Amino acid sequence: MKITGVEVEITESPVKHVFRWRKGLPGSGTHHIGAKLTITTDEGVTGVSHAARGPIMADLIDRRLRDVFVGRDPLMKEDLWERVWEIEPILFDPTLVDLADAAVNEVAATSHRLPSGPLHDAAEMARGMPTVMLFGKSLGGVSHTKEEDTPEADLELSVRALYELTRRTLAWAEEQAAS
Repeated sequence: MKITGVEVEITESPVKHVFRWRKGLPGSGTHHIGAKLTITTDEGVTGVSHAARGPIMADLIDRRLRDVFVGRDPLMKEDLWERVWEIEPILFDPTLVDLADAAVNEVAATSHRLPSGPLHDAAEMARGMPTVMLFGKSLGGVSHTKEEDTPEADLELSVRALYELTRRTLAWAEEQAAS
């Protein structure tokens, strides 16, 4: 059995809890924009999945994943997952990396430059605009799990560093616009 088609349809559904404090920002509306992913095979088997962030999913399918999936065996899940994660490295903007490094050094007196893994939103955004990421410390290096924990003092440093990076980035952007 081989995958013959990968289609994505943008969906819209009402949100259960509107974030009023985010008025006008992404995620603050009355509707959630998602995606319905349909995969078809040469044996007539169809699989359907739903995902958040519809426009991002549609872009990812159109630019990258459709060509990766078509022709592959849908039962070889490990192979498909490996291919999803095989996105070429994307470098962040060197000026923004330097600004982030300076901001963190000013706030915390030390900075460590870390390469980001694939599929971070910022890594994908770096294809079209200057981008950088700041990482906060997680105890034991554990992240993206319910066990993730960061001491309050480190959270405060992270927020201060983000503020400083934002301030420096806005000044840099104004200089770029003026030149």
